[in-house]
Amino acid sequence: MSDDPLLLGIWRYLLPVPPFVWRGQVSMNRQRMRAALSFMSPDHHRVRNFAVRELPRFGRPLEPEDFAAGLDLPVERVEHILDDLETHLTFLYRTNGRAVD
Repeated sequence: MSDDPLLLGIWRYLLPVPPFVWRGQVSMNRQRMRAALSFMSPDHHRVRNFAVRELPRFGRPLEPEDFAAGLDLPVERVEHILDDLETHLTFLYRTNGRAVD
């Protein structure tokens, strides 16, 4: 890591944040994220990664059947995983409660 300060923009000013401050914040956030994501199975990660990778390519909301076909998972498993990800406020949004936007 660099010893350069991080610059924090406030209004029209840039204020340096010393490395010891932002490094501590990065370390704390890493631990919080690891704990927050501990509920995710390998299939959860596959579904999330599929959404990130395929949403731009499909150009429309992804239905559970799209995930099931692309990942060779049963639709019921995909629906359960999507419910988990949405419940934990993680990585996805569904306007109609079904398709991932």
